[in-house]
Amino acid sequence: MNINIFKFLPIFAASAVANASETSPAVGDIVRMGQQSYMIVFDFNSYPKYEEFQRNVQIMKATDATMKSLKEQIKKETDAQIKKSLELKLKQIDGEFQANDKTMVGGYNFSSNRQYVVLFLKTNICVPISPEEYSSYTFKDGTKINPLEIVTKSGKHFYRKSTVEGFKANDEFQRALQYSMKTRNEIASLRKQLETSTDVNELAKISEKIASYEKALKESEDAMKEKYEMGSGQYMIEIEKSKLLLLLTPEELAKLEAERTLKKQEKN
Repeated sequence: MNINIFKFLPIFAASAVANASETSPAVGDIVRMGQQSYMIVFDFNSYPKYEEFQRNVQIMKATDATMKSLKEQIKKETDAQIKKSLELKLKQIDGEFQANDKTMVGGYNFSSNRQYVVLFLKTNICVPISPEEYSSYTFKDGTKINPLEIVTKSGKHFYRKSTVEGFKANDEFQRALQYSMKTRNEIASLRKQLETSTDVNELAKISEKIASYEKALKESEDAMKEKYEMGSGQYMIEIEKSKLLLLLTPEELAKLEAERTLKKQEKN
């Protein structure tokens, strides 16, 4: 389902569930996270399907920014002709969005005016293989490569080195990834400050912070490489199994629970 999405609703990547059980919930089941309740509305049982969905979400984000920009331009524009042109453009985009929104509902049970969570269940960690390794299905050390475990993306080939399965394991893995990304961003921000600052004392403090962050990052990434067999080079994350969860309103939750209670009573 390749479509253009013209409106954005925040998608929150999450993998921590209140349920202690590792049993995978099915579409229609209710999952509680903290004080919130969610309903499973869609299963992503392959990486291409999940990647396609995420691609659509990214389009939604970009287009939402475009629509916001257009609205701001319309507010500020004093030329009547230009303003009318901008309003027509906005109307066209909104019309396309309405049609695409219906497609998203049909394709993923996803509606633009609701909030969702993506729950990770199975993640593959893939390491790059060379063109020679790919063509011969043999690693450089002579070990045979299972062709079914090869993933090709953007013309590059990767091998599924290890797998993270289950809610808790994926939560831990995602947290480690997020920590790594956040720390790298902090280091990059501090390096920019280092370039612009002229105060000697401030430069010393910034340098000390960078060293501290770099040490913590190395320790975290070394632990990840050992635990998840990620190696020392590049890697690709493949989300093989995940679920889309809809945030329920208190009214919806009450109605669903009442309906289920009634069904149980009817069976008895």
